[in-house]
Amino acid sequence: MRHIFLVGPALILFAVALCHADLETERKRESKQPVPPSGVRSYTEVFVKGKLGRAIVSGNGNSCLSLYVFDARGNCVARDDVSEPKTSDDLYAEWLPDAQQAYSVEIRNAGYDLNEFRIVLR
Repeated sequence: MRHIFLVGPALILFAVALCHADLETERKRESKQPVPPSGVRSYTEVFVKGKLGRAIVSGNGNSCLSLYVFDARGNCVARDDVSEPKTSDDLYAEWLPDAQQAYSVEIRNAGYDLNEFRIVLR
């Protein structure tokens, strides 16, 4: 059963990487990104109107992470901030853009330790 929790996030990231991006311009693959204790890391991308936007984050397990997506007016359109002990830093959010505009994706670290994560935006 533990193997499912270890392999699951990697399979999700691989499956999403095979799908086409719903971004205006495709992002290159990034290495692990650090977010300090009680810190925030933000990404701004333009998403296409009417095509499902997705954000997937997988951390290293050191702390609880939260994921928030804001539209150009500052409204929170999607989030994943539910913390479960085994998946406290594996996050997923999806939304349907009502206009082609920039969306801000924020990863927040609620813990006392540095957490390195990978992010996929589609």
